[in-house]
Amino acid sequence: MAARWFGYVIAIAGMLAAARAGAQEVVHFPSLDDQRTMLDGYLFRPEGEGRLPAIVGLHGCSGMFLPSGAILPSEFAWAYLLAGRGYAVLLVDSFGPRQHGEMCSIGGFDLNLYRNRPKDAYGALAYLQGQDYVRPDRIAALG
Repeated sequence: MAARWFGYVIAIAGMLAAARAGAQEVVHFPSLDDQRTMLDGYLFRPEGEGRLPAIVGLHGCSGMFLPSGAILPSEFAWAYLLAGRGYAVLLVDSFGPRQHGEMCSIGGFDLNLYRNRPKDAYGALAYLQGQDYVRPDRIAALG
């Protein structure tokens, strides 16, 4: 039953992603890597006021986007679902700003980028902790 429900959420989120730009806001923040790479983040904020718990969303080895440029339906569904439950969600794109494709294959794997991904997550954490709508002591990572 739960798998079927999640399938519906993915399908609906895919339709919503195709119908609108995706995130409510695109933000930029530095990674904590040695180059201070400027990363792109896709921010989903729930309705309401006050300081919110937040989630840093990290994509898998295939990246965060479809070939069309839309956010993957699974990534969008998680962000949409969690924002609907009161969390600010920041999806982090580690590949695009570095002009890197997938890392799932042997030929696509980049050890340096692999080692920098945790630093991207910490950059996103620092960004969220600096926002007045986020509870800085209530930030999780997902991915």
